[in-house]
Amino acid sequence: MAKVLLIYPPWYTLLGMQCREVPLSMAYLAAVLKRAGHEALIYNADVSEVAQVRKMDIKLDAFKQYQASLYDVGGRFWQEVGKAMNAHHPDIVGIHMKTASFQSGVNLATLVKKASPKVPVIVGGPHPSMVPEDVLKHEVFDYAVLHEGEISMVNLVNALAAGRAPTDVKGIAYRDGSGKVVRSPGQEAIKDLDAELPFPDREAVLDKNLYVPESYGLCFTSRGCPFECIYCDSPKFWGRKVRYRSPDNVIAEMVEVHGKFHTAYFKFYDDTWTLNQKRGIEICEAMIKAGLPAKGVTWQCTTRADCLGDDLAKAMKAAGCAMVNIGLETASDRMLKVIKKGETREEIEAGVKLLQKHGVPVNLYVMMGLPTETEAEVEETMKFARDLKPNSLIPSIATPYPGTELYEVAKKDGFIQSDLDWAEFFHQSPKMGLSRAIEPQRFMRLKDRFLNTSDDYNTWKVKMGMVRRGSVLLLRDPRTFALKLVRKMMPAAGPAV
Repeated sequence: MAKVLLIYPPWYTLLGMQCREVPLSMAYLAAVLKRAGHEALIYNADVSEVAQVRKMDIKLDAFKQYQASLYDVGGRFWQEVGKAMNAHHPDIVGIHMKTASFQSGVNLATLVKKASPKVPVIVGGPHPSMVPEDVLKHEVFDYAVLHEGEISMVNLVNALAAGRAPTDVKGIAYRDGSGKVVRSPGQEAIKDLDAELPFPDREAVLDKNLYVPESYGLCFTSRGCPFECIYCDSPKFWGRKVRYRSPDNVIAEMVEVHGKFHTAYFKFYDDTWTLNQKRGIEICEAMIKAGLPAKGVTWQCTTRADCLGDDLAKAMKAAGCAMVNIGLETASDRMLKVIKKGETREEIEAGVKLLQKHGVPVNLYVMMGLPTETEAEVEETMKFARDLKPNSLIPSIATPYPGTELYEVAKKDGFIQSDLDWAEFFHQSPKMGLSRAIEPQRFMRLKDRFLNTSDDYNTWKVKMGMVRRGSVLLLRDPRTFALKLVRKMMPAAGPAV
């Protein structure tokens, strides 16, 4: 048996935010490791008592603060990470890594090796799955688990716990005796998600006092994506063939999480939750049958606008769907073809309006800085997105993540340099953007306006929501409305003595 410490690296914390969610990928790893007879704990370094929370923006001063926090390995925050390592004395450490958290993961592995030089460090997640050679050139990492990791991780830990070289383990990468990075044969994808995967072990997370009930509500009902969007690595990571969990299996997990942690809000992380509309309706009906909406349980999901129908939207509303995230990305039909979205703006508009007709709020993803995109097309996207009246806009700058077609385009166009810094690769980074059709200084100003327009719209929507709620209260209960208004007008009370 091995004692495994799974570490989720800080990223939101370095940006001055808090993301109090139990990492779903690590909870799955903890579950399969325990089933195999090992001990597994999850340390989420992105949830910290010492982090300084501030409003996120991407102005240069804030970006410099992010970089300063990232590279100040001797700072108080990183000292807390080191203390966690020393407190648990693991036999093996696993680190999750996205592209933006690459340097953060290197920092973690360096701290691990400083505390316990002989402890093997395994890295997994999207970034090492796409560029394992780049990651493993850092000797603080011993092994990389590639793509869907549950089976490979268990087999790798089994080998290390038995004291043998894991050269026969599929789905990993490592350095051989000469220092060359070797990829083993790929691990076959899990076919039966119900039978082969236990529910995520959310109880394995440390520092439970830092979480709230909704922290435990991350969930997925499928893996895989059949679409070809050039900015997304999901098809390469999970595969194009979509594998589904049964509705009964999904509801059993929701009921368990609601019972254990009192979670009343779930976030489904499927790429396209409504890809199979019949199955979506079945899940909604199963939620209602299990009494989840009656207990106040609500949820959100992400999907495509062209994967919605009237019956499904109606069922989602009845089952407690509180939000749907839809990718518009661009309002230009030309650009929709460039990014291989496989949708038209008319289809996206119809899907958004269908959900709104049934009273389901919509968040809209919008993107700028795509290859060949013009300033007029960016303006078109901003106007069209606002006109759709979503609940909020979620803006991003085109980012060429490894494993995407966009990454290959960026390399061909000279945007990817040999001295690149992966810490700059995230959707709100001031360093991102791939359009040569807009002059660089003009692009920076347009980028600021794109982000500020989204922020202003979201602020306005929040204020309008407060006005609407206040108007309803005024009509229903004028006395309570008056009392609340008076309290808001009174100065804040000083500290109790």
